[in-house]
Amino acid sequence: MSTRQSVKYEFDAGRQIGFHLFTDCMDRNRENIFLELNGVIFESSFDGDKGSVLVTIPWAWAVKLGLVTA
Repeated sequence: MSTRQSVKYEFDAGRQIGFHLFTDCMDRNRENIFLELNGVIFESSFDGDKGSVLVTIPWAWAVKLGLVTA
């Protein structure tokens, strides 16, 4: 049984890419939100005890997620 509560979801079956923005219903304080990306290009690095992730997403997704304006 999933504890995910979807906020926004999109998946393009033809291109096999998608995103899922969701919360966890067990997180009663709403401290976190999760963004799962499928079929995207990413780079990661690790330096000491912290890491970084750079993800390339389509501009249209950034608009749909409210990150930028059209």
